[in-house]
Amino acid sequence: MEKLEKYKELKNDDILRSMIDYMNFDEGEGEFDCGYSQKDIDSCGNILDNYIDQLVRADKSEKIILKSVKKVVLELNRLNEKCNHMLIETDQREYLCPFIEDLAIIAGLSIQKGEDITLEWREW
Repeated sequence: MEKLEKYKELKNDDILRSMIDYMNFDEGEGEFDCGYSQKDIDSCGNILDNYIDQLVRADKSEKIILKSVKKVVLELNRLNEKCNHMLIETDQREYLCPFIEDLAIIAGLSIQKGEDITLEWREW
């Protein structure tokens, strides 16, 4: 599952960087409040890292992979709700959905590329 670990290094950065960029946008004005902090971004990173760890242990079991997908989406929902639904917006969703889907496919889930396996549980 070395492929999953390399994917984490590459794609996870894009997701978290977009959150950091928005958080830092116009902070010089002193009034800008994006609704979340670096701690929330770090929590998001941990959730995504844990998702990869779960997939590594899934041993190509589609049932376990889908359970992991559901878990990561629900955890991201809770984190986003804690941040007044401001942590995961359109830009972040455009990174997160393919990230979750691609990793599930690499781990052994049989789905059509582009099928939204997060939609059932996703609130963002």
